[in-house]
Amino acid sequence: MSLSGKDKTVVKAFWDKVSPKAAEMGGEALGRMLTAYPQTKTYFAHWSDLSPDSAQVKKHGATIMGAIGDAISKIDDLTGALSKLSELHAFKLRVDPANFRILAHNIILVLAMYFPADFTPEVHVSVDKFLQNLALALSEKYHKMSLSAKDKATVKTFWAKVSSNGAAVGADALSRMLVVYPQTKTYFSHWKDLSPGSAPVLKHGATVMGGVADAVAKIDDLSAGLLRLSELHAFTLRVDPSNFKILSHNILVVLAIMFPTDFTPEVHVAMDKFLAAVARALSEKYR
Repeated sequence: MSLSGKDKTVVKAFWDKVSPKAAEMGGEALGRMLTAYPQTKTYFAHWSDLSPDSAQVKKHGATIMGAIGDAISKIDDLTGALSKLSELHAFKLRVDPANFRILAHNIILVLAMYFPADFTPEVHVSVDKFLQNLALALSEKYHKMSLSAKDKATVKTFWAKVSSNGAAVGADALSRMLVVYPQTKTYFSHWKDLSPGSAPVLKHGATVMGGVADAVAKIDDLSAGLLRLSELHAFTLRVDPSNFKILSHNILVVLAIMFPTDFTPEVHVAMDKFLAAVARALSEKYR
């Protein structure tokens, strides 16, 4: 979902209006994130004061908005412009990239509050797309956490043991996701029955694990191997890519339940890395 020339123009024009208040808004957005999404406090545990109006929150908020301003000036090459920041967050700070989207959401809210007249639907969609692309650029270096040869061998060996039960794993994982994360039901509202074990759930669970099996077979080039699925989810189904991680989590839970002896810590980490790589490959066409 790349930025069009029009999107870039809209973002730049809107930023010209808001930039004088950017530092203030950054503190507001960060303060809101830490309050509304307290799990994000994990990355700021070394701060002495995490309250919304603290000096540390305001200072870091200003830093964030300064980086956004810099990104807007380099909007034609966000991946290159944010390469160092991506490395910092991936390899040193080790921030879960899902948090980039959470922060982007809070920035959107604050922009709307500060500039209600200027934040038209047209501006909203362009700024939202820009922040999504910014989040993807910040996630770029996480791709470097690639599967090792040992990881790939571990995944293939484990999959050989569990593949005959793939459909059952998929059905249970999908059922759990729909119950534990009910917001995911949005994408299946056309089904007559969303209850665990229903015919549509069983069928789609088998389809999901068929996709996983295909990914195992193409483990050396997941981006190319899952290209069509990425296009399908990005342009036709329009699934929020954060749901790929939610489903991955449920698949891991079911694998642990069904194969407790085989699901050793070594297998766990390899499968986790593999499913994370699958999620990234499925997100490829969202860029």
